[in-house]
Amino acid sequence: MKKIVATAPLEIPSPLNVDSVKQQKNAFSAEDLLKLGLTIPEQEGFNQKYNADADGFFRVGKAAKGATVQLFAFYVRGDRYGKLKVKVMTPDLAELFVDGKSVETKTTSEEGRKEAKELSTTLTPYPETNRVVIKLLRPADAKTEPALKIALERDSTDGKDMQWSVWESGKRPIELDDAIKGKRVYNTEMSPKGNYVLLTYTYSHGETSTYPKELYSIKTGRRVTIASNNDKYALGWMPKSERLFYLSKEDGDVAKLITIDPETLEEKTLASDVPYEWVTFSPDEKALFYSKGDEPKKTEDVYRMQTVTDRTGGPVPLTFIYRYDLATGLTRQLTSGDRTATLNDIARDGRSILFSISDETITEQPFAVTSYYRLDLNTMQTDTLCKRDAHVTEAWFSPDGRKVLFLGAPEAFGGIGLNVGEGQTANSFDVQAYLMDVATKKVEPLTRDFNPSISKAKWSGDGRTIYFEVADEDHVYVYAYDVATKKFNRMPSEEDVVNAFDIADQAPVMAYTGEGLMNSTRAYVYNMNTKKTTRIADPYAAHLAQLKLQPVKDWNFTNSDGQEIKGFYYLPPDFDPNKKYPMIVFYYGGTLPNARYFGGRYPMHVYASLGYVVYELQPSGAIGFGQKFSALHVNAWGKRSSDDIIEGTR
Repeated sequence: MKKIVATAPLEIPSPLNVDSVKQQKNAFSAEDLLKLGLTIPEQEGFNQKYNADADGFFRVGKAAKGATVQLFAFYVRGDRYGKLKVKVMTPDLAELFVDGKSVETKTTSEEGRKEAKELSTTLTPYPETNRVVIKLLRPADAKTEPALKIALERDSTDGKDMQWSVWESGKRPIELDDAIKGKRVYNTEMSPKGNYVLLTYTYSHGETSTYPKELYSIKTGRRVTIASNNDKYALGWMPKSERLFYLSKEDGDVAKLITIDPETLEEKTLASDVPYEWVTFSPDEKALFYSKGDEPKKTEDVYRMQTVTDRTGGPVPLTFIYRYDLATGLTRQLTSGDRTATLNDIARDGRSILFSISDETITEQPFAVTSYYRLDLNTMQTDTLCKRDAHVTEAWFSPDGRKVLFLGAPEAFGGIGLNVGEGQTANSFDVQAYLMDVATKKVEPLTRDFNPSISKAKWSGDGRTIYFEVADEDHVYVYAYDVATKKFNRMPSEEDVVNAFDIADQAPVMAYTGEGLMNSTRAYVYNMNTKKTTRIADPYAAHLAQLKLQPVKDWNFTNSDGQEIKGFYYLPPDFDPNKKYPMIVFYYGGTLPNARYFGGRYPMHVYASLGYVVYELQPSGAIGFGQKFSALHVNAWGKRSSDDIIEGTR
């Protein structure tokens, strides 16, 4: 190697020997000094530059009268699988690290370069880059100047055709670990009055992960870690009060219900001996609702299997809905019987709930139907809102309780939301929104002429607006639907893909997380009055700054049916337009479009860093482009989408 970077040399004083009798015998040696820990900094900390002399040695100079230690670092990456040997020659003591792990140690000190001994290791610098760090210890009594020589050699059998590149500073190619490990912001939850955001992070360490939660003050910018690893059970905002709550388990299956003041962080016990379950506060803050499984009594050796699900090996557990009254401590079981009941929503006045029951229909596609009911908690009378519909999936009350918002396939409610061509069958993954008047049971399709596909929905506190998170072609955005004017407006977004969003119930403030093709997850707050967006979290920024990435470029084409097919492509970090590269073509494995994610389970930047051009396209049948386009997936058995993929690649 001809050049290298290093940290500034550090002097290491020997420790005080408190045994005066055996002082000579037990003297602290240079080898002992080498064993002392020294944190390896990021590459930016290696700011000393050295060039090799005519003999290939780096003359690093003597920095102190006593013993000194200095770190040297470089990256190496191959262009194919194989082995590469790194040799380090120095007359001083040395330790060799690869990717942060010690792999070889030299504990001898020689007179000079000619007598210098070697330490070495074998690298496999593909598909991941190796970072090599050399720890050089110069003894206090050394007579010659410190020096080292570094050489890289191909393995004669396993690596003879390998080409490699070495660099000492600057950005490096992205690797699989970069896509898997690290800290990312996962979710945002707004406080009711819009003053605080509860941020949830995922911190992947490789084999393990932690999930810290952070409290952020919009007014002051103060950040406080409120739970280091999801260790406050059911942590969330109370519906009306500007307070957090969580459950602290006590003996048995009961817990304390504890609230947290977000300003002072003071904790108070709101109730004791509440059920230790994943609870939902009623909007009036008078009760807790939860679902609990009830294991059916095991029958004799022979029992009847009612449905395909029963073939799991025994009776299927049933789940029922419960209400815990905070004033009286009374627990009420609200549903029972031989079928599971799912809690969908709680009315704002706390007097009724929306729940659903599903039944299997093994002879009819899609093999299950769901019924939705409104239950009056005073009279225990039910009002059937939707009976045995195979295509409805979710439901929520409007704030005044007079309407119910449903999500479902285009064929829901008898197909009133269908917008497909003649002879087409709707794609059930293309989720639509429907609004029902509770009194008349009249259902209005909201998104029949709206091309994006719905993934999440939330009412505004005043009931005038419904916010939808949608797949909009290869983007994910939030749209606001005005209930009065029946118009959609896209909310401002700093990212190509919104991963999660939340709206304050009592203030015009939105928080969201998102990412793009060139950056990992970030979190924002958007004030709807001032139209101002503030970035409040970017945990991957420092990591991203180390990576060498080529800009991702759009590439669309018109297929043989005259339909525009959208896509984009990635280039290798050191792309040369005069060279040819192999191409990886990636497309959806279902009907969801390949959104503009930075990471994910298929990290395209990582593939590109290995020397590939990566092309992603949205072939016929993807949702988010309108019902007619998504219906091209149904009963096509891949033919039309395969043609798109082949045409786009050519």
